[in-house]
Amino acid sequence: MAARSGKGLLPKGLRRERGFTGGAMIGLAQNFGFHGELFVVGLYLQRQGRS
Repeated sequence: MAARSGKGLLPKGLRRERGFTGGAMIGLAQNFGFHGELFVVGLYLQRQGRS
């Protein structure tokens, strides 16, 4: 197992910046929407195959 260091991938102050946080939230919402759409379309196509 690798030893941990005190450094993260991003600077700690970056999370406090409004632009970064807003962009991250927008990206998160887009990903949830896209993957949710894929899930719903998959269910729809399964349902159409039974008819």
